[in-house]
Amino acid sequence: MDGENCAPGIVELENTWGIINAGGVPTDDKPTVYLAPRKDGEVVSSFINIRVPNIAECYERWKGLGAEFLTESKGSEVETRCYMRDPDGRFIEVGEAIQ
Repeated sequence: MDGENCAPGIVELENTWGIINAGGVPTDDKPTVYLAPRKDGEVVSSFINIRVPNIAECYERWKGLGAEFLTESKGSEVETRCYMRDPDGRFIEVGEAIQ
């Protein structure tokens, strides 16, 4: 996916919009910057962090739908989390805060 022919994804939560772009060519306000998916699957400069109310249910449901997780969810004192990649290889953290 080159990003030039992809429409952005828009997520609206309350009064906040998250716009997710796959990439793109330079524009007037970023004349020397190209946005593109990373080339090396092990080097990550940013990722999306999604918080869910029940990570065990989310993990099993998404895995059943074909999501590929790096590991099973792991817990700490403050959260339980796991990491996955989207179909384009982007890194995503999925976590549940411990209350």
